[in-house]
Amino acid sequence: QTAPKPQGKPSTGTIKSYSDRNGYGFIALESESKDAQFKGAELSADLQALGSALGGKDVNCQIHVLPDGKLKATDLVAKS
Repeated sequence: QTAPKPQGKPSTGTIKSYSDRNGYGFIALESESKDAQFKGAELSADLQALGSALGGKDVNCQIHVLPDGKLKATDLVAKS
């Protein structure tokens, strides 16, 4: 049995960059002064299909604060 995934803080932002090669990117968040990093696996299928054309897309996501203070975004979906 796997532990439940911790819930993050619901947030919205704009994808600043994404690298298919590295498998991660960054989001400029509306609610935070610093950017959040995300992994490609956290993208919804429709966003994954865009690949490196993700820049500028508005998204809804969950924000988690890591022990080192950095922000991580999970559960990214296109903002409708």
